[in-house]
Amino acid sequence: MSGAGDHVGHSVSDLLVAVARVAVVPIVRTRTQDGLGEVGSPPVQAQLFEPRERAALAWTEALTHLPAQGVPDDVYERVRTQLSEKEISDLSFMIMANNGWNRINAGFHTTPGKADAAYGLDKAGLK
Repeated sequence: MSGAGDHVGHSVSDLLVAVARVAVVPIVRTRTQDGLGEVGSPPVQAQLFEPRERAALAWTEALTHLPAQGVPDDVYERVRTQLSEKEISDLSFMIMANNGWNRINAGFHTTPGKADAAYGLDKAGLK
């Protein structure tokens, strides 16, 4: 398989940075007919994210908010054209781990930032 994963300097870690930018960039979320969230409007997406990053975001949304009928074919096809099989696998496991931690924290009513001092994160001055 060539093409999809042959991007020098683009790794799954780079994609995670793009996914993390969603948390700090104000983006309007819309809903599609099948209930999946879409990150911003197409013009906003085009300005903020590369096609590869948009595919990773769509994949993240699909696996996080898994609809009853499963991942839509167009989302799967889009991620397959932008990422290699290994990248899709790596990203999927990272999404799974993040979703798992989120669910555990929600279950235990964990307060965000409560453990910051234990890890020295309070020195960053983030509120």
